[in-house]
Amino acid sequence: MQISRESIPTKHGLLVAIKLMGKITLGEGTEAFRNAALDVLRAETKPVGIILNFSDINYIDSSGLGELADFYHTIFNQPVHVAVTNLSENIDERLRITKLWTVFPIFATQEEAIENFKNNGWFKRPKEVHPFPHI
Repeated sequence: MQISRESIPTKHGLLVAIKLMGKITLGEGTEAFRNAALDVLRAETKPVGIILNFSDINYIDSSGLGELADFYHTIFNQPVHVAVTNLSENIDERLRITKLWTVFPIFATQEEAIENFKNNGWFKRPKEVHPFPHI
């Protein structure tokens, strides 16, 4: 799995977009995700918001979903807001089945999440939570 990061300064503080590419599966994929997420949290300049961009993730297994749940547990008591963007139908369905969609605001695009954060200082859940209303 490959990962890229983008720092986005806002009037509310630093927003970091983490773009994930490939598969989040047991082993290398989950380890890469965990390390990237923790590196952002441990950075000298702490972000006030993190966007997890799934636009190039083509598969996530139960270990990857578990890693996402662990990440939520890690950030729960920290002053950082997290949003998930660009979900495929398959991954969106997995987040719904596991109820992970209830803990992360989900946006159709990274740009939408950035605008939302810039306007609110946190990720205000969109009125239409589900990008695929037919599921």
